[in-house]
Parts: sequence; C-alpha cells; structure tokens
Amino acid sequence: MKRADVGKNIVLEIQGDARRIRVAAEVCFREGALEMLMCRKNTKEHESLLRADIDARQLHAALLLAGAKAGSPVRYEPKYAPASGTTIKVTLEYQKDGKAVTVPGQGLGPRRQDPASDATFMGVCRQRLLSESG
Repeated sequence: MKRADVGKNIVLEIQGDARRIRVAAEVCFREGALEMLMCRKNTKEHESLLRADIDARQLHAALLLAGAKAGSPVRYEPKYAPASGTTIKVTLEYQKDGKAVTVPGQGLGPRRQDPASDATFMGVCRQRLLSESG
C-alpha cells in the first residue's frame, strides 16, 4: 500500500485501484441536534459529531487526487436539481478494547441516512461538511 501525506491529519492511501482518504478526527459532540458529521477544529463543534484539525482545501485536494469529481449541492430554485458529484463511501474507524472498529459514517450524521447509502462529493470547500468560516 502506498501512503502520501496530503496535509496535516490527511493521508491518501492507494492499493491497486482502491483509493482511500484518512482524516484524523476526534469526537466533539455526543448528544443533541447534529447539523453535520464533521467540522474543522474551533468552528462548529456545537453541532458536529467530529472535529478535525485540517485545512478543508487540502481534504478537497486529497479527494480530487483519489479520483473524485466535485459536483454541487442540491438546488431547489429555480428548479429542483439533486446533489451531484462522485459518490463516496464514508466510514469511521476507532479503537475499542484495543481493537480497530469500523462503522459506516452515513448512519451517524445529521440526517441519519441508511448506513448502506453513500455520500456525494459536492466539493468540500463549498459545502457545510467542513466549514472554513467559524
């Protein structure tokens, strides 16, 4: 497996045709109304499950390096258009009793999607997934 640091706390892993972005993050909010799955450190911790000390532009670059194509968020005006972009699988990995545990991220975020569903890469720097402005 090839590994490359793309930025602080962001690693691109490549094994054959499989590509994965790993982001080091920590739990910052356990109960209450969630607005997003993850935010940048010192921004929206009061409404995010995870926070990461990263530059969102570097995460965006890592996703592009992994082959993802940025799209756009859902639009309602003037005519409805669903979110577009590369479909990506989001998983969370943590340690429990000394063993690595991996769970689907979709079942943990604000909209609690079906864990079997995937996320759409709309462009990290433009969406609220990782807010650049506090």
